[in-house]
Amino acid sequence: MINSEIALRAVLLADGTLSGLIGTQLYPGAAPQSIALPFGLMARTMGDHQHHMTAGSGLIHTSITIDWFAATQAGALAIAEAARLVGDGYTGAVTVGAESVTLGQCYMMSDRTTYINRSDGADIGVYGISQDWELWHDETV
Repeated sequence: MINSEIALRAVLLADGTLSGLIGTQLYPGAAPQSIALPFGLMARTMGDHQHHMTAGSGLIHTSITIDWFAATQAGALAIAEAARLVGDGYTGAVTVGAESVTLGQCYMMSDRTTYINRSDGADIGVYGISQDWELWHDETV
């Protein structure tokens, strides 16, 4: 069974609008050095494994933050909106390779903007949008 980060990445990158904006540049954790804009970074911020009286229930609630970066504010907003439109409310099976998971719920809960000054002193920095996602799905017990 694949985890929620892999599933959400697959759902988002399967969308032609989003992949047209970032290609496959959505990375878990950290981006490769010298990466070109635009791109996204995703991090699992919480995994809440649900339980009943005697053991795990087989249900997990996961929180994921995705940070989208682009050279312009309009670019960052377009990427974030494309991601919201494809992923927010998504339910269904996601298969990557030979493994799959069924997402029971996938919601984009909140977002915020950021601006990062460049370390090389250039006048124009990097624009970002951070999105907080909530996913519910089954897990092996």
